[in-house]
Amino acid sequence: MRAVDKARYQEKREARIVQMATWRTENREASRAASRRWADANSAKVRENQAAWRDANRDHVARYGRTYYQLNSGKKREYSRQWSAANPERRRASHAAYRATDPASHNRRVRDWKHQNPKAAAAYDRKKKARRRGAPQIRYSYHELQARLSLFGNRCYLCGVDGEAVDHVKPLSAGGWDCLANIRPICTSCNSRKNSTWPFARVSPAFNFIN
Repeated sequence: MRAVDKARYQEKREARIVQMATWRTENREASRAASRRWADANSAKVRENQAAWRDANRDHVARYGRTYYQLNSGKKREYSRQWSAANPERRRASHAAYRATDPASHNRRVRDWKHQNPKAAAAYDRKKKARRRGAPQIRYSYHELQARLSLFGNRCYLCGVDGEAVDHVKPLSAGGWDCLANIRPICTSCNSRKNSTWPFARVSPAFNFIN
């Protein structure tokens, strides 16, 4: 291509770009509708382009993700909670796929989380055991659990010392429900002696119920 022709081509190209940008600015809704139609008709191509861009801009994507999470952590957690509640099967499938892809990383994150959140971890473990046993449940949140334990001053309901653990008064193995009404704080010593006994009898003066 001769220099003159190349210059003319570039001039026309730039003029066309300006013309299209001006049209999009003056016709935003029509432009968006056209973009949506094209994306719907070329979804595979769109996903391919997006994946290629993310792969070529990993650092930028990571920085954006961190910044977005910091600015919208509350909204993101609430959206995640609502989505998980509405899509339990998809949530379990997604978690299972992640664990299968990187089990070592998943196990490390679980250990770190349990170490940093012992009471929440205990509540999670109880719910997990209840599901495995097929125990009936009335769902409750971590904050609702904390409010329930506070009713007893976070003290063992059997002997009155600090309640480091949480007990199902009627054990799940004996048909007890995993629900707030069946939960009380308990110390590790009383928890060990009570174990899964039902019906429970105060076999020594050390067991003094705090109502």
